Amino acid sequence: MSFKNVLGQRHAVETFSKILKNDRLANSYLFLGIDGIGKSFFAKQLAKSVNCQNGQEDSCDECQSCKRIDAGTSPDVYRITLEKDRKLLGIKSVKTLQDAVALKPVESKRKVFIIEDANKLTEEASNCLLKTLEEPPLFVIIILLVNSLDALPETIISRCRVIRFFSLPEESILNLLRDSRPDMEESLSWFAQVSNGSIGTALSLIDGNIFEKNEAIINSLSKLKPEDNFSLSKEINEWLTAAKGKTISLEEKRLYLKTILNLILHYYRDILIYKTRPAGDGYYFNKDCIGLIEAQSGLFSINSISVIINHIFRAFEELDANVNTNLLIENLITRIALAKKACA
Repeated sequence: MSFKNVLGQRHAVETFSKILKNDRLANSYLFLGIDGIGKSFFAKQLAKSVNCQNGQEDSCDECQSCKRIDAGTSPDVYRITLEKDRKLLGIKSVKTLQDAVALKPVESKRKVFIIEDANKLTEEASNCLLKTLEEPPLFVIIILLVNSLDALPETIISRCRVIRFFSLPEESILNLLRDSRPDMEESLSWFAQVSNGSIGTALSLIDGNIFEKNEAIINSLSKLKPEDNFSLSKEINEWLTAAKGKTISLEEKRLYLKTILNLILHYYRDILIYKTRPAGDGYYFNKDCIGLIEAQSGLFSINSISVIINHIFRAFEELDANVNTNLLIENLITRIALAKKACA
């Protein structure tokens, strides 16, 4: 596949088409955008385009170089990724890059290094990478993939050309899901809606049976009493222990819990919308459950829902602060149950 197959990133395609046409490639780029919107895919297409044996502004997909890069067997394209169960990208990976940078391409015009999750570099790894970015060989292109600039040192950002990638339109995600999951037509629009513009997120949610989990959460929260808090907490924690039908790492557990927290947040947001706007006037996340949302809205005051939503935002903050996930969800459900009881 070439740039023609890149969805929703016209700015990036047009930018690099001009760069390649004018032979003005930089040595280092920083691709910025949320996960799952095609940054990694685009980086591979760029590697193909700069090394294509037939193309000038795009890859041909047919030459030996394009086929090797597509297959992941090119000796001149390196992909540096976060090791499983690791939260940070360590210096070992960057030193491997340093050693490879010093060597000329084996069979290509340029060597391309793609660093995924570059915003998770340790301080030591960042300092090591900075030395490479300061004076890279002319035949080297280094591409950093990040979802945020917050954790990256300004010294690294300043040595890269930043290319922003944008969330995909909901319609584009729905079409992609129809191609890959034609057997799930009835629920695909929901997944496209909750994906936040990320096809990667949508596919991950499908694999995690999140549609069914959302129904279970709504059903449990609608009947929630203070004495039920631990049973619901236990159920959610069991989901986290074996998300996607397998044992997952701590980092995967935290990401999965963020999805669960978002579902809880959307449920109470729907109730708040119903209380503050005429029925049907507004965007409802759980629009198929509008009857339940209407019934639940009578059990809460606007202030109590606001309190619950603040508790959920606090849970997000605690999750980012590495609070124990079991305690976090137990405390949140207890706070929600008590806020509901106060309105009874």
